[in-house]
Amino acid sequence: KAEITVWLLDRVTGTAIGTNGSVALMDGSAGEGGAGGIAATSSVLTTNAEFTLEVKPESGAVLNIQRTLPAVFQTIMDLK
Repeated sequence: KAEITVWLLDRVTGTAIGTNGSVALMDGSAGEGGAGGIAATSSVLTTNAEFTLEVKPESGAVLNIQRTLPAVFQTIMDLK
């Protein structure tokens, strides 16, 4: 068994969770945005959006995980 956690946005410390400005795009910008996640507002996932995670090992088969986001977002969610 394995658990996969994917951080799409960067947490901005010093700002209350759930308030405007509490997350930033992971576009590699100095200060708030780290690197390796969503890099543009045009690619931010919204409610009811479908997405695929593709896991590619060095050898062996590729694992595709397809999910649809719910109609309402909560602070912490399990998308089994």
